[in-house]
Amino acid sequence: MILLVCVLSVLFLSPDAYAKRSFKFTVFIGADVRLKLLTLNVISTVADTSLADGPVSVTLITPSTYKLRPLGTGDYYYLDRGYTLTSVPGFLSGKVWIVGRDDDKLNNADGFLQFEISDTARVYVFYDGNAPSLPGWMTTLGFAPADQTITTSNPVADTLVGYLKIMTKGVVRLGGNDGTATGAQCNYVVVVRRPVNGDLGDPTQLATTLMQFPRMGHRVVAMNTGRVLVMGGIDTSNTLVAKCELYDTVPQSFSISGMMVQPRNNPAVVTLNDGRILAIGGDLDGVVTVSSGGGSVTGITALESCEIYDPSTQFWTATAPMAHKRRLPEAITLADGRVFVSGGVDDTYGFGIPYTEVYDPGTNTWTAGPTMLSLGPYNSGSYPFAAGMRYGHRMSLLADGRVLIAGGMWHGPDMVDYAMDACEIYDPASNAISMAAPMTAPRSRFGMVDLGGGKIAALGGLFYQAPSPPMTSATYVSTSDVEIYDAATNTWSPAAQLPRGMYDFAYASPAANRVVVFDGYDVTGTDAGDILLYDGVFNTWSLVGSLVKSRSFPFSNGAGMVTDVGGKDYFLCGGVHLDEAAGQSTILSSGERFKY
Repeated sequence: MILLVCVLSVLFLSPDAYAKRSFKFTVFIGADVRLKLLTLNVISTVADTSLADGPVSVTLITPSTYKLRPLGTGDYYYLDRGYTLTSVPGFLSGKVWIVGRDDDKLNNADGFLQFEISDTARVYVFYDGNAPSLPGWMTTLGFAPADQTITTSNPVADTLVGYLKIMTKGVVRLGGNDGTATGAQCNYVVVVRRPVNGDLGDPTQLATTLMQFPRMGHRVVAMNTGRVLVMGGIDTSNTLVAKCELYDTVPQSFSISGMMVQPRNNPAVVTLNDGRILAIGGDLDGVVTVSSGGGSVTGITALESCEIYDPSTQFWTATAPMAHKRRLPEAITLADGRVFVSGGVDDTYGFGIPYTEVYDPGTNTWTAGPTMLSLGPYNSGSYPFAAGMRYGHRMSLLADGRVLIAGGMWHGPDMVDYAMDACEIYDPASNAISMAAPMTAPRSRFGMVDLGGGKIAALGGLFYQAPSPPMTSATYVSTSDVEIYDAATNTWSPAAQLPRGMYDFAYASPAANRVVVFDGYDVTGTDAGDILLYDGVFNTWSLVGSLVKSRSFPFSNGAGMVTDVGGKDYFLCGGVHLDEAAGQSTILSSGERFKY
């Protein structure tokens, strides 16, 4: 008889980490018994059948032989094989991982894998990337590509491709691997994550940086040099800031750049096709005062002047002026390189402007565009610019080169700014405007984002609650409503609401079908400092972070207040912070940066 002393290394899982421990055991082998060398993967965990990711707990139902553990590289990803995970998406590391058996790769049973989630969660299924098709149940349940992969040491199936579905509280039933039908050479892997920012990962907050000057009514734009230009606005003394600043992403610092030819507040800013920056209109005052009932407007001097910044020289050069003075205009670069400008506020009556203009940077000339068509509520037709008056609106370039013009304010005969639901389409080919389907709700000072695929999202905003009867007292309301325009069908449809009503917020699109929103006032004047993410695939909003200093951007188009400095790497600066406890607001000099 042979006495054999062996050492067995066993992985034990604690809530925080794995501990590798060795145990000695003795085996007696008779003379007539041949010795076999076995690779023994023994897995023990303090949470075999129940494990949580933050507020969402996962309880395994069946198969009872499967295990739960935090996802991580270097771990065996099957209970019956020695293959390990070599890479996982960083934002899924540590999330709830259902560890199964590779021998189940041919199973096609309905409801083979069942588990219960305590709240809404994101369920990821990572399937063999070599398989030419997916199991039918994944399509039936609505799993969508997550643009994520897991790699393994399995030479037959070294890449598992991720698919995502948001599941509501309760029992989740997933079918078998169905490798017989799909061609999969290994069993799938399941990971469950709480519903925070989904497949984009969590944001990383980088160090805050101070500008040379506090600013509101300014604009920021990322240039082809890799730097960010900050221009215009007013400071804490309500004085125009003439000097521009450049933000360098490395080492995250500001430096002074050239002075504007004409300091301006709340201009429209676009990037030309050659990389130069065009600043359009704006005002010299930054404050509008409307005398209630008297019809007088004071404290505003709108500008018709324009200028261009050249990143290679860091100098501004005056260009041809517009035909009309415009405060708060909207502008967009057309597919052919020209610039289309619409709306804004004049400095004669303080009314919206119905006229449009088109700038040609090749000839440095402006030409008249068509007059906008929409009528505001309670319009009697007897006031200047009665038709087409619009400001606080938004524009978006459609895939076919046309421009969607949506919402905004119309200055009514009772000197009240009424929000509009009216929309129009500008066609550069014919230089004509036609009416489009109206939004389901009026809004101004809102966000508008191209989601891709011919879909445009309108987010939040402000409107003056329709008085009844007209011309009587009413109140301003911030809306949480979101709706999506389909260019192919010329229709608007509702989408998931923002967590609260808000306006004057910064926003951007980190990817197709995604919108990230930074803060924003609600109707009480509160700016909560929230960073929110909209997932258009699953029509959900998630709170993904908080600003170091809550801030809003009064009257500004929020698309011009935040910029992408390097692929889902967002920078914003300035704005107004409201200190509710002290009952005062402060114009900020700080900048903040978030990376996904």
